[in-house]
Amino acid sequence: MGSALSLLLAREARALGKAFPRDAHGGATECIGQPVGDHACQVWLGNGLYNLLMLLAVLTISDRCSKGLLTDTAGPAVAAALKLRWPAAEFWTGLLPDDEDAIAVQLEQLSRQGAALVLTVGGTGFSPRDRTPEATRRVIDREAPGLAEAMRFHGAKLNPAAWLSRGVAGLKGSTVIVNLPGSRRGASESLSTIVDLLDHSLEVAAGGQNHP
Repeated sequence: MGSALSLLLAREARALGKAFPRDAHGGATECIGQPVGDHACQVWLGNGLYNLLMLLAVLTISDRCSKGLLTDTAGPAVAAALKLRWPAAEFWTGLLPDDEDAIAVQLEQLSRQGAALVLTVGGTGFSPRDRTPEATRRVIDREAPGLAEAMRFHGAKLNPAAWLSRGVAGLKGSTVIVNLPGSRRGASESLSTIVDLLDHSLEVAAGGQNHP
């Protein structure tokens, strides 16, 4: 069974609570009500339409943007980049002030709603109000430090201040959560650094077994 099908079944089961029939080897015998061997289903998977079941979320954290004092440009830039990578996915965007409790609640809600990926934008610096990493650590049950380290390492090649980012990454169940910097440039460059890793991470977190 292909990795795309594994992801499809995991997302469909989570979204609909549907238990798919299994063969003697544990493989699925149906794909959205059609036999796995059916040509239409195979074309569907080949075209990447399994992404239709993925919910990708971008949550901007900013006091000034939430008050209307500043226009959020980083969040939309990140969302646009995700849409280029996963054009058939479902997208959610939101905006919150730098409130640790509110951030944690929203991350929990997105995980419960079945989000495959949540990218937060902002609140990772040294300001007393920058509490996104603290909120994230309250929610995740497993850390993925390599993602944050990769963003800092590659970002510092262009801007040494990238080392000051306190962003973290991890998983809440099968939801991958990553903190991005708050500037448009910093957020976009950080995402571009890890987007290939995210592709594999989402597959494995959803139950895929393929490894590079």
